[in-house]
Amino acid sequence: MECKRCGGTDHPNARWLACPENLITKKIASWDGNCLADCVITDAVIAGFMDADGTIGFYPRLQISMSQAHHFGKDLLDLISTYINSGSVTGPIKNELYTLRWYGANANDIYEVMVANGVIKGTVGPRLYNITDEWIGGFFAGDGSARKTKSCCYVSLGQESSPSVLYAIKDYLGYGTVYGDREWTCCGANARAFALRFKDFALHKRSDLINLL
Repeated sequence: MECKRCGGTDHPNARWLACPENLITKKIASWDGNCLADCVITDAVIAGFMDADGTIGFYPRLQISMSQAHHFGKDLLDLISTYINSGSVTGPIKNELYTLRWYGANANDIYEVMVANGVIKGTVGPRLYNITDEWIGGFFAGDGSARKTKSCCYVSLGQESSPSVLYAIKDYLGYGTVYGDREWTCCGANARAFALRFKDFALHKRSDLINLL
């Protein structure tokens, strides 16, 4: 069977994880989805996004999904579906919410990547050693925010179910503050440093980080 992503026939069933194209960082430079054109998308970026904003269910069969109400939400989910070469986007619901879902065999491919690259979901306990720059960029895309005022700029990451991840991110970066075991925040020069370092991995929120620079 020919892989729809690379044209190769040497990996079984054209599985996403087996495709050698996944072994290098790829830029989807031809994508037309606004700020998505220059974003870098890799397995680790997707794992970070899924950890922050995905859901996994096992009954009656494996189902994985993510939803987006962001104004680039449909473009983002279409991009992820295109990168993975599976999944279907439905919506909008109430003119704003789009959902990308995988079932059965297709969900198995996503689950394998979550186990290989993820930190929270799909694991028995948080695998904090899996935190990388690409994963943090994807995690920010899923559950992060950036804002700029007249006097300062701010970046935050939210996580309530596994607060240890926030402390691990703080240790990994060497700056920021964790509030109430549910939010990591940094400001000023650190926020700009975060924006410069992770903007290309932030998917549809890339422009939010660029606005801080």
